[in-house]
Amino acid sequence: MRFVPDWFPGAGFKRLARVAKARGEHMVDGAFNAAKKAMNSEDSIPSLVGSLLVREEPNEMTREEYEYTIKWAAGSLYGGAYRRTPPSLRMRVL
Repeated sequence: MRFVPDWFPGAGFKRLARVAKARGEHMVDGAFNAAKKAMNSEDSIPSLVGSLLVREEPNEMTREEYEYTIKWAAGSLYGGAYRRTPPSLRMRVL
């Protein structure tokens, strides 16, 4: 499927996949950056991202890999539970 040209009939899924990927990255990056920003404010509440970021990264990972893993793990939880969770609990995850 990787070698099917974008213009080829029936290859519209490739455009849809690019849009979905961009939206997913936007959601995860935005929520992660907001959680990091909230960590540094005076009135921050405990969160999954905050509690993991204050820990030291494992020896097997660099700091960047550790933050990337946290970002996508929290983003997956947040995105998967978004429609089934009340708004008051959504911010606790991030």
